[in-house]
Amino acid sequence: MKVPEILGRGMSEGATAVSKAGKYAYLLITIVVDDFSIVNFKFSQQFSMAIEAKQTAEQLALKAQRDLDRIKVEATQKIAQAQAEAEALRLQKQNVTHELIQLRQIEASLKAIEKWNGQLPSITGAAIPFIDARTYMKQ
Repeated sequence: MKVPEILGRGMSEGATAVSKAGKYAYLLITIVVDDFSIVNFKFSQQFSMAIEAKQTAEQLALKAQRDLDRIKVEATQKIAQAQAEAEALRLQKQNVTHELIQLRQIEASLKAIEKWNGQLPSITGAAIPFIDARTYMKQ
């Protein structure tokens, strides 16, 4: 059995496989092996680096997959939020009437009056005053 085959299975599985292979060989010459252990592995630097590189690549692949899953969930949340906001705007648009627009104009005028300090602007132009009294006289 080759070392990568043993390590690829994991230490306990590899030792079991070697032990079984050894038992069959020893039975032919009537020696019984009860247990078999592999200890103190000494691999070449290149082989150790290859194992480490493989583990690192697998971890990076798992991290990339988790990141992709997170991004998909966040995108789904943004879509759901946008759909909810669009539905809210659609419902508000259905409730807009001429009377509601007039009410909002009156509320804006009242806020402007509350903020006004009583002084007219020192520079005036051809613009309409910020409170259009003519709209209230027509009613």
